[in-house]
Amino acid sequence: MEKQNKRLLWSALGFFAAFVLWTVLVCRADVRPDRVQIGKGEQQCISASISCAETSGAPLPICARTRNSGMFYRPTLRFLRIANTAPTGYPLNDILRLYQIYFRDTFYCGLPEAEAADKLLARLKKRLDLPDADEARLTERLQAAFEAEGYHALFGKTQGYYGPYVWRETVPAVYQVELPDGSAEYTVNLLKGFVFRSWMDYLTFGRYGTGGWASPDGTINCIEQAYDLESERFRVSLLKHEAQHTVDRKRFPQITPAELEYRAKLVELHFSGDPGLLQKFLSEADESKPDDSHAVASARIGREFADTDQTVLSCIQTRALELLRAHTRELEEKYGESRDHPNGEAV
Repeated sequence: MEKQNKRLLWSALGFFAAFVLWTVLVCRADVRPDRVQIGKGEQQCISASISCAETSGAPLPICARTRNSGMFYRPTLRFLRIANTAPTGYPLNDILRLYQIYFRDTFYCGLPEAEAADKLLARLKKRLDLPDADEARLTERLQAAFEAEGYHALFGKTQGYYGPYVWRETVPAVYQVELPDGSAEYTVNLLKGFVFRSWMDYLTFGRYGTGGWASPDGTINCIEQAYDLESERFRVSLLKHEAQHTVDRKRFPQITPAELEYRAKLVELHFSGDPGLLQKFLSEADESKPDDSHAVASARIGREFADTDQTVLSCIQTRALELLRAHTRELEEKYGESRDHPNGEAV
Protein backbone atom coordinates (compact mmCIF):
# COMPACT_ATOMS: atom_id res chain seq x y z
CA MET A 1 0.00 0.00 0.00
CA GLU A 2 2.84 2.38 0.91
CA LYS A 3 4.61 1.68 -2.41
CA GLN A 4 1.37 2.29 -4.30
CA ASN A 5 0.85 5.62 -2.53
CA LYS A 6 4.41 6.69 -3.36
CA ARG A 7 3.87 5.71 -6.99
CA LEU A 8 0.72 7.80 -7.15
CA LEU A 9 2.47 10.74 -5.50
CA TRP A 10 5.36 10.65 -7.97
CA SER A 11 2.93 10.34 -10.88
CA ALA A 12 1.03 13.40 -9.67
CA LEU A 13 4.25 15.39 -9.23
CA GLY A 14 5.41 14.36 -12.69
CA PHE A 15 2.12 15.41 -14.23
CA PHE A 16 2.25 18.77 -12.43
CA ALA A 17 5.84 19.42 -13.58
CA ALA A 18 4.92 18.57 -17.18
CA PHE A 19 1.92 20.88 -16.97
CA VAL A 20 4.06 23.80 -15.68
CA LEU A 21 6.69 23.22 -18.38
CA TRP A 22 4.03 23.04 -21.11
CA THR A 23 2.43 26.27 -19.87
CA VAL A 24 5.76 28.11 -19.91
CA LEU A 25 6.51 26.90 -23.42
CA VAL A 26 3.08 27.92 -24.69
CA CYS A 27 3.38 31.43 -23.28
CA ARG A 28 6.80 31.91 -24.80
CA ALA A 29 6.17 30.30 -28.17
CA ASP A 30 4.63 31.84 -31.23
CA VAL A 31 1.30 30.61 -32.51
CA ARG A 32 2.20 28.44 -35.47
CA PRO A 33 -0.63 27.88 -37.94
CA ASP A 34 1.47 26.14 -40.59
CA ARG A 35 -0.03 22.70 -39.96
CA VAL A 36 -3.56 23.73 -40.82
CA GLN A 37 -5.07 22.37 -44.00
CA ILE A 38 -6.73 25.19 -45.96
CA GLY A 39 -10.02 24.68 -47.74
CA LYS A 40 -11.23 26.69 -50.73
CA GLY A 41 -10.93 30.10 -49.20
CA GLU A 42 -12.88 29.21 -46.08
CA GLN A 43 -11.82 28.97 -42.46
CA GLN A 44 -10.66 25.84 -40.75
CA CYS A 45 -9.73 25.87 -37.08
CA ILE A 46 -7.59 23.72 -34.86
CA SER A 47 -7.74 24.26 -31.12
CA ALA A 48 -5.08 23.30 -28.61
CA SER A 49 -6.75 23.70 -25.22
CA ILE A 50 -5.93 23.27 -21.57
CA SER A 51 -8.56 22.71 -18.92
CA CYS A 52 -8.94 25.00 -15.93
CA ALA A 53 -11.01 24.61 -12.80
CA GLU A 54 -14.68 25.32 -13.24
CA THR A 55 -15.83 27.85 -10.67
CA SER A 56 -19.11 29.69 -10.50
CA GLY A 57 -17.26 33.01 -10.33
CA ALA A 58 -14.92 32.39 -13.27
CA PRO A 59 -15.07 35.39 -15.62
CA LEU A 60 -16.13 34.49 -19.15
CA PRO A 61 -13.11 36.06 -20.92
CA ILE A 62 -10.74 33.85 -18.90
CA CYS A 63 -12.42 30.47 -19.22
CA ALA A 64 -14.62 29.48 -22.13
CA ARG A 65 -16.90 26.53 -22.66
CA THR A 66 -16.47 24.18 -25.60
CA ARG A 67 -19.46 23.52 -27.84
CA ASN A 68 -19.89 19.90 -26.79
CA SER A 69 -18.89 19.93 -23.14
CA GLY A 70 -19.94 21.46 -19.86
CA MET A 71 -16.29 21.76 -18.83
CA PHE A 72 -14.41 25.03 -19.01
CA TYR A 73 -11.40 25.28 -21.31
CA ARG A 74 -8.89 27.97 -22.13
CA PRO A 75 -8.46 28.26 -25.91
CA THR A 76 -4.74 28.98 -25.66
CA LEU A 77 -3.87 28.29 -29.28
CA ARG A 78 -6.56 28.34 -31.90
CA PHE A 79 -5.33 28.43 -35.46
CA LEU A 80 -7.42 29.96 -38.19
CA ARG A 81 -6.41 30.56 -41.77
CA ILE A 82 -7.93 32.00 -44.89
CA ALA A 83 -6.63 31.43 -48.39
CA ASN A 84 -5.18 34.54 -49.98
CA THR A 85 -2.59 35.83 -52.38
CA ALA A 86 -2.71 39.46 -51.34
CA PRO A 87 -1.32 41.78 -54.02
CA THR A 88 -0.53 44.27 -51.26
CA GLY A 89 2.09 41.86 -49.93
CA TYR A 90 0.48 41.42 -46.50
CA PRO A 91 -0.65 37.79 -46.02
CA LEU A 92 -3.92 37.98 -44.14
CA ASN A 93 -3.20 34.84 -42.15
CA ASP A 94 -0.17 36.49 -40.57
CA ILE A 95 -2.27 39.46 -39.47
CA LEU A 96 -4.92 37.24 -37.85
CA ARG A 97 -2.13 35.26 -36.21
CA LEU A 98 -0.85 38.40 -34.47
CA TYR A 99 -4.27 39.01 -32.97
CA GLN A 100 -4.36 35.44 -31.70
CA ILE A 101 -1.00 35.98 -29.97
CA TYR A 102 -2.53 39.08 -28.33
CA PHE A 103 -5.50 36.99 -27.12
CA ARG A 104 -3.13 34.37 -25.72
CA ASP A 105 -0.99 36.99 -23.97
CA THR A 106 -3.99 38.81 -22.48
CA PHE A 107 -6.42 36.07 -21.56
CA TYR A 108 -4.16 33.09 -20.89
CA CYS A 109 -0.67 34.26 -19.98
CA GLY A 110 -1.94 37.08 -17.77
CA LEU A 111 -0.11 39.96 -19.46
CA PRO A 112 -1.75 43.33 -18.64
CA GLU A 113 -3.96 44.41 -21.54
CA ALA A 114 -2.07 47.66 -22.10
CA GLU A 115 1.24 45.81 -22.40
CA ALA A 116 -0.24 43.15 -24.68
CA ALA A 117 -1.82 45.90 -26.81
CA ASP A 118 1.52 47.68 -27.21
CA LYS A 119 3.09 44.43 -28.37
CA LEU A 120 0.24 43.80 -30.81
CA LEU A 121 0.51 47.25 -32.38
CA ALA A 122 4.30 46.97 -32.61
CA ARG A 123 4.03 43.58 -34.34
CA LEU A 124 1.41 44.87 -36.78
CA LYS A 125 3.54 47.90 -37.65
CA LYS A 126 6.52 45.65 -38.26
CA ARG A 127 4.50 43.23 -40.38
CA LEU A 128 3.09 46.03 -42.51
CA ASP A 129 6.36 47.98 -42.60
CA LEU A 130 4.83 51.05 -40.94
CA PRO A 131 7.23 51.77 -38.06
CA ASP A 132 6.05 55.34 -37.45
CA ALA A 133 2.33 54.97 -38.19
CA ASP A 134 -0.27 56.06 -35.68
CA GLU A 135 -3.19 53.78 -34.93
CA ALA A 136 -5.50 55.46 -37.45
CA ARG A 137 -2.99 54.95 -40.27
CA LEU A 138 -2.35 51.37 -39.18
CA THR A 139 -6.09 50.62 -39.18
CA GLU A 140 -6.45 52.14 -42.63
CA ARG A 141 -3.71 49.90 -44.03
CA LEU A 142 -5.12 46.79 -42.33
CA GLN A 143 -8.54 47.45 -43.80
CA ALA A 144 -7.07 47.99 -47.26
CA ALA A 145 -5.20 44.68 -47.08
CA PHE A 146 -8.40 42.70 -46.38
CA GLU A 147 -10.54 44.65 -48.84
CA ALA A 148 -7.98 43.94 -51.59
CA GLU A 149 -8.82 40.26 -51.13
CA GLY A 150 -12.58 40.74 -51.23
CA TYR A 151 -13.23 40.80 -47.48
CA HIS A 152 -14.96 43.42 -45.36
CA ALA A 153 -13.13 44.26 -42.13
CA LEU A 154 -13.52 46.36 -39.00
CA PHE A 155 -10.71 46.99 -36.52
CA GLY A 156 -10.49 48.56 -33.08
CA LYS A 157 -11.57 47.60 -29.55
CA THR A 158 -14.72 45.92 -28.26
CA GLN A 159 -15.35 46.35 -24.54
CA GLY A 160 -11.73 47.24 -23.89
CA TYR A 161 -9.96 44.60 -26.02
CA TYR A 162 -8.64 44.57 -29.58
CA GLY A 163 -10.06 42.12 -32.10
CA PRO A 164 -10.93 42.31 -35.81
CA TYR A 165 -14.22 41.55 -37.50
CA VAL A 166 -13.72 40.00 -40.93
CA TRP A 167 -16.58 38.86 -43.18
CA ARG A 168 -17.35 38.16 -46.82
CA GLU A 169 -20.72 39.65 -47.72
CA THR A 170 -22.82 42.71 -46.79
CA VAL A 171 -26.50 42.66 -47.77
CA PRO A 172 -28.49 45.88 -47.09
CA ALA A 173 -32.14 45.83 -45.97
CA VAL A 174 -34.57 48.42 -44.61
CA TYR A 175 -36.47 48.05 -41.31
CA GLN A 176 -39.03 50.26 -39.60
CA VAL A 177 -37.89 50.77 -36.01
CA GLU A 178 -40.06 52.22 -33.24
CA LEU A 179 -38.37 54.08 -30.38
CA PRO A 180 -39.87 56.00 -27.44
CA ASP A 181 -39.56 59.28 -29.39
CA GLY A 182 -40.98 58.04 -32.68
CA SER A 183 -40.66 55.57 -35.54
CA ALA A 184 -38.35 55.70 -38.56
CA GLU A 185 -36.78 53.57 -41.28
CA TYR A 186 -33.21 52.41 -40.82
CA THR A 187 -30.83 50.74 -43.23
CA VAL A 188 -29.65 47.44 -41.75
CA ASN A 189 -26.61 45.71 -43.23
CA LEU A 190 -26.81 41.94 -42.83
CA LEU A 191 -23.22 40.74 -42.51
CA LYS A 192 -22.57 37.19 -43.73
CA GLY A 193 -19.71 34.71 -44.03
CA PHE A 194 -17.66 35.63 -40.98
CA VAL A 195 -14.03 34.56 -40.85
CA PHE A 196 -13.18 36.32 -37.58
CA ARG A 197 -15.56 37.88 -35.02
CA SER A 198 -13.28 39.51 -32.46
CA TRP A 199 -12.13 38.26 -29.08
CA MET A 200 -15.27 37.06 -27.31
CA ASP A 201 -16.38 34.82 -30.17
CA TYR A 202 -12.82 33.51 -30.41
CA LEU A 203 -12.50 32.68 -26.72
CA THR A 204 -15.91 31.00 -26.46
CA PHE A 205 -15.73 29.04 -29.73
CA GLY A 206 -18.63 31.07 -31.14
CA ARG A 207 -20.97 30.73 -28.17
CA TYR A 208 -20.86 34.44 -27.30
CA GLY A 209 -19.90 37.49 -29.27
CA THR A 210 -20.88 40.85 -30.68
CA GLY A 211 -24.18 40.79 -32.56
CA GLY A 212 -23.95 44.13 -34.32
CA TRP A 213 -23.19 47.84 -34.11
CA ALA A 214 -24.27 51.22 -35.47
CA SER A 215 -22.05 53.05 -37.97
CA PRO A 216 -21.42 56.82 -37.71
CA ASP A 217 -23.79 57.39 -40.66
CA GLY A 218 -26.68 55.75 -38.80
CA THR A 219 -26.56 52.38 -40.57
CA ILE A 220 -27.18 49.38 -38.30
CA ASN A 221 -24.88 46.42 -38.89
CA CYS A 222 -26.18 42.97 -37.98
CA ILE A 223 -24.08 39.82 -37.79
CA GLU A 224 -26.70 37.57 -39.36
CA GLN A 225 -25.49 34.30 -37.85
CA ALA A 226 -26.05 35.72 -34.36
CA TYR A 227 -29.82 36.27 -34.75
CA ASP A 228 -33.13 34.76 -35.65
CA LEU A 229 -34.42 37.68 -37.73
CA GLU A 230 -37.99 37.00 -36.57
CA SER A 231 -37.12 37.08 -32.88
CA GLU A 232 -37.64 39.75 -30.22
CA ARG A 233 -33.92 39.63 -29.57
CA PHE A 234 -33.31 40.87 -33.12
CA ARG A 235 -36.10 43.46 -33.06
CA VAL A 236 -35.38 44.81 -29.58
CA SER A 237 -31.83 43.96 -28.52
CA LEU A 238 -30.33 44.79 -31.90
CA LEU A 239 -32.57 47.10 -33.93
CA LYS A 240 -33.97 49.26 -31.12
CA HIS A 241 -30.71 49.23 -29.16
CA GLU A 242 -28.58 50.34 -32.12
CA ALA A 243 -31.21 52.77 -33.44
CA GLN A 244 -31.20 54.50 -30.06
CA HIS A 245 -27.42 54.83 -30.33
CA THR A 246 -27.87 56.53 -33.69
CA VAL A 247 -30.43 59.01 -32.36
CA ASP A 248 -28.38 59.78 -29.25
CA ARG A 249 -25.11 60.34 -31.13
CA LYS A 250 -26.85 62.81 -33.40
CA ARG A 251 -28.64 64.60 -30.59
CA PHE A 252 -25.74 64.61 -28.10
CA PRO A 253 -22.44 64.43 -30.07
CA GLN A 254 -20.33 64.41 -26.88
CA ILE A 255 -22.21 61.59 -25.19
CA THR A 256 -20.00 58.97 -23.54
CA PRO A 257 -20.02 55.24 -24.40
CA ALA A 258 -21.41 54.37 -20.94
CA GLU A 259 -24.24 56.91 -21.36
CA LEU A 260 -25.03 55.48 -24.80
CA GLU A 261 -25.25 51.94 -23.46
CA TYR A 262 -27.30 52.98 -20.44
CA ARG A 263 -29.93 54.61 -22.67
CA ALA A 264 -30.02 51.76 -25.18
CA LYS A 265 -30.45 49.20 -22.41
CA LEU A 266 -33.35 51.22 -20.98
CA VAL A 267 -34.98 51.16 -24.42
CA GLU A 268 -34.57 47.38 -24.50
CA LEU A 269 -36.15 47.04 -21.06
CA HIS A 270 -39.07 49.27 -22.05
CA PHE A 271 -39.94 47.29 -25.18
CA SER A 272 -38.92 43.76 -24.19
CA GLY A 273 -41.48 41.15 -23.18
CA ASP A 274 -38.85 39.15 -21.30
CA PRO A 275 -38.64 39.93 -17.55
CA GLY A 276 -35.36 38.01 -17.47
CA LEU A 277 -33.62 40.70 -19.55
CA LEU A 278 -33.17 42.89 -16.48
CA GLN A 279 -31.47 40.04 -14.62
CA LYS A 280 -29.17 39.55 -17.60
CA PHE A 281 -28.10 43.20 -17.40
CA LEU A 282 -27.62 42.97 -13.64
CA SER A 283 -25.34 39.97 -14.08
CA GLU A 284 -23.11 42.06 -16.37
CA ALA A 285 -22.77 44.98 -13.91
CA ASP A 286 -19.21 45.87 -12.92
CA GLU A 287 -18.11 49.43 -12.18
CA SER A 288 -14.52 48.30 -11.69
CA LYS A 289 -14.17 48.07 -15.50
CA PRO A 290 -14.28 51.70 -16.72
CA ASP A 291 -13.36 50.65 -20.28
CA ASP A 292 -16.37 48.32 -20.48
CA SER A 293 -19.30 50.63 -21.19
CA HIS A 294 -21.79 47.75 -21.00
CA ALA A 295 -20.66 46.77 -17.50
CA VAL A 296 -20.74 50.38 -16.26
CA ALA A 297 -24.20 50.99 -17.76
CA SER A 298 -25.54 47.78 -16.23
CA ALA A 299 -24.20 48.83 -12.83
CA ARG A 300 -26.19 52.07 -13.03
CA ILE A 301 -29.29 50.14 -14.06
CA GLY A 302 -28.82 47.91 -11.02
CA ARG A 303 -28.80 50.89 -8.67
CA GLU A 304 -31.82 52.55 -10.26
CA PHE A 305 -33.95 49.41 -10.37
CA ALA A 306 -33.16 48.48 -6.77
CA ASP A 307 -36.58 49.63 -5.50
CA THR A 308 -38.52 48.27 -8.49
CA ASP A 309 -40.48 45.02 -8.37
CA GLN A 310 -38.21 43.07 -10.73
CA THR A 311 -40.66 40.18 -11.06
CA VAL A 312 -43.40 42.26 -12.72
CA LEU A 313 -42.79 43.05 -16.40
CA SER A 314 -45.02 46.15 -16.47
CA CYS A 315 -43.09 47.65 -13.54
CA ILE A 316 -39.79 47.10 -15.36
CA GLN A 317 -41.12 48.63 -18.58
CA THR A 318 -42.59 51.69 -16.84
CA ARG A 319 -39.49 52.29 -14.74
CA ALA A 320 -37.23 52.01 -17.80
CA LEU A 321 -39.18 54.74 -19.64
CA GLU A 322 -39.15 56.99 -16.57
CA LEU A 323 -35.39 56.64 -16.27
CA LEU A 324 -34.88 57.28 -19.99
CA ARG A 325 -36.91 60.52 -19.83
CA ALA A 326 -35.03 61.64 -16.72
CA HIS A 327 -31.69 60.86 -18.34
CA THR A 328 -32.64 62.85 -21.44
CA ARG A 329 -33.20 65.91 -19.24
CA GLU A 330 -29.87 65.21 -17.54
CA LEU A 331 -28.06 65.13 -20.89
CA GLU A 332 -29.79 68.31 -22.07
CA GLU A 333 -28.43 70.09 -19.03
CA LYS A 334 -24.98 68.55 -19.46
CA TYR A 335 -24.50 68.92 -23.22
CA GLY A 336 -27.21 71.31 -24.36
CA GLU A 337 -29.86 70.58 -26.98
CA SER A 338 -28.51 69.82 -30.45
CA ARG A 339 -29.90 72.12 -33.14
CA ASP A 340 -30.55 69.22 -35.47
CA HIS A 341 -32.37 67.08 -32.91
CA PRO A 342 -33.77 64.21 -35.00
CA ASN A 343 -36.93 63.69 -32.86
CA GLY A 344 -36.67 59.98 -33.46
CA GLU A 345 -36.12 60.28 -37.19
CA ALA A 346 -33.49 58.20 -38.93
CA VAL A 347 -30.12 59.90 -39.13
